[in-house]
Amino acid sequence: MKNSMKTPKVTVLIGSYNRPDYLREAISSVVNQSMKDWEVLVMNDGGVNVGYVIEEFQDPPVLG
Repeated sequence: MKNSMKTPKVTVLIGSYNRPDYLREAISSVVNQSMKDWEVLVMNDGGVNVGYVIEEFQDPPVLG
């Protein structure tokens, strides 16, 4: 069965630990690139909840 979802050309991994403002800045940097064939995966390393930051970037989707 063929997967109907296209795999992005670039995957950006962002680690986060108690720095939601820096996370917002890092995600914004990716979103504002001219290349649009990407995905962002955010890995929270047990720090404060950053879900609200990730939700700000749901179009295009950012995975947390």
